[in-house]
Amino acid sequence: MNYCPKFTVIIPVYNVAAYLAKCIDSVLKQEFKQYEVILIDDGSTDESGTICDKFAEQDKRIVVIHQKNKGLSAARNIGIENAKGEYILFLDSDDYWHDSSALNIIYSRLNVSNADILSFNYMKFCDDVFEKPYFKQDTNMPLDKLEKNSLEYQVDHDLWIACAWNKVIKRELFYQGKLYFNLGITSEDIDWCLRLALYAEKFDFIANVIVCYRQRKTSISNSITVQKMDMLIDNIEVCLSLLEKEQKIRKIDILKPYIGYQYGTAIYSMSFITNKKEYNRIMKRLNQNKDVLRWSKNRKVQMLQLVDYIGGNKLLVFLLRIKNRLNKLQ
Repeated sequence: MNYCPKFTVIIPVYNVAAYLAKCIDSVLKQEFKQYEVILIDDGSTDESGTICDKFAEQDKRIVVIHQKNKGLSAARNIGIENAKGEYILFLDSDDYWHDSSALNIIYSRLNVSNADILSFNYMKFCDDVFEKPYFKQDTNMPLDKLEKNSLEYQVDHDLWIACAWNKVIKRELFYQGKLYFNLGITSEDIDWCLRLALYAEKFDFIANVIVCYRQRKTSISNSITVQKMDMLIDNIEVCLSLLEKEQKIRKIDILKPYIGYQYGTAIYSMSFITNKKEYNRIMKRLNQNKDVLRWSKNRKVQMLQLVDYIGGNKLLVFLLRIKNRLNKLQ
């Protein structure tokens, strides 16, 4: 008889030998046992592939797929194609689940809500120093919001974010909506989460911290490049195009703030672009959809909008650069 797991946990792996064992162990220690783990070794050049194989030898629920390096999106897509679980979760290989009750908590909530997508809380950490839970909301989504207003509730409360690994998704959605990740891009979760929101009908949220998200020491100023900025704007434009094609007016109105937030992120990231020529070119691209900033209901993004309204892009980015410098001094 074929094994039919409740959950499939998809873990893309690339050169994370120092963190991988802790990530996999956090899944194997779960009190809830009806799951499978798919490890996609995406052409690792360190010991990551060997570590994957050793874990697979110890537990039959682990499937290892070795492939040439194709990137995060391609690795996730291979995992989706091979998944057998009723629900799919993603976990980055340098992160880990908070404790052994994670799947029990998720399973119990899904038995009540039968949601298409269940989102959950997480904590960032660096050098084992943890921040507060990412979402300020410390209570689960009211069950009476599940039938008609579940997505609107999440967007209004800043709970629907561009993140694949804080969601549990019914596997059938991937085939109904062709929810594969676009290849060869960064910020790949932005348009994917919009497509996910368009195709699904019932959304749920629990306040429990499930994932511990590792932040590397590499500063954000070094990680933001001209190429990544262009891809970020590309993704925002893809989102705008998807909304233009959407037939359900109510979903369009609900999801506008999500895109507005992504636009606010792009504006903030511009404060790290120092090349004047590239800065002017990228800002010209952003200004083509400047009205999108007004869609966001997030307070921080609304402050960006207010400053932009008063003094324009130059004042806004100037103030953000001062803020970044002050943060470095702290």
